[in-house]
Amino acid sequence: MAQFEGLTLSAVGKYAPRFAKQPAAHLWEDVEALAASVWTQYTDLLDADDPWPPDLASTWHHLLLGVANFKRERWVDPQLRVEKDRVVDAHTSDGLRIVFPDGTRHQVRRDDQSPAPDHGLSAFHGFGSAPTGSALLAALWPKSHLIVDRRAYAVALVASSDGWEKLKKDHPGNYESGTWVVPSWADYEWFAELARETAAKTPGLTLQSIERTFFELDREIPAYERGDHDWEVYRKAVSSRLGGQ
Repeated sequence: MAQFEGLTLSAVGKYAPRFAKQPAAHLWEDVEALAASVWTQYTDLLDADDPWPPDLASTWHHLLLGVANFKRERWVDPQLRVEKDRVVDAHTSDGLRIVFPDGTRHQVRRDDQSPAPDHGLSAFHGFGSAPTGSALLAALWPKSHLIVDRRAYAVALVASSDGWEKLKKDHPGNYESGTWVVPSWADYEWFAELARETAAKTPGLTLQSIERTFFELDREIPAYERGDHDWEVYRKAVSSRLGGQ
């Protein structure tokens, strides 16, 4: 399985902590706290068929708004719900099901990977795009998911030989014109799989640290090192930073 072979722990140690200084970092801390509260309140339910208590419904609503505001400022429809797994015992008490507006249910476990892309979110107003939808998944399942946006994805595409080929094959127009790639759910699936493989083989790496390293690294690259929207020049700029040169 491919991975981000150019990523070093020194680069992660340099770039990932920078996110904590961004204004958005405080908002994400709130999102994480809300996600943790959602899990706690579901675990406290005595029966899977219990109606949503007002506090839990309010927490879920604020989680959705927090995630949406983290990525963009738009109205979102809080009709997406989760319900507790009907099998409740010592091994499945963390089980949840995401219930989508069409009634589709996806059973998941807290420490397992969540539903496969597009996770049913494409039909959910406000979370259909991969950047916003992946933020919700990363909030609820940080061990299995990370946030994808155009900055992190741009670095991901040039941080592995697999990504470089993917850029030319799947996004030839962006490669030729030197424009940003707005990641789709298929792009997210590729990004997440490589990140999981890289983290699994590199002690000390997490999905969040990879995501934040890529995001902050891109922010550092000045316009003149982007080669006037030239992916070849951008690739060299990223490679020099990932390798700590």
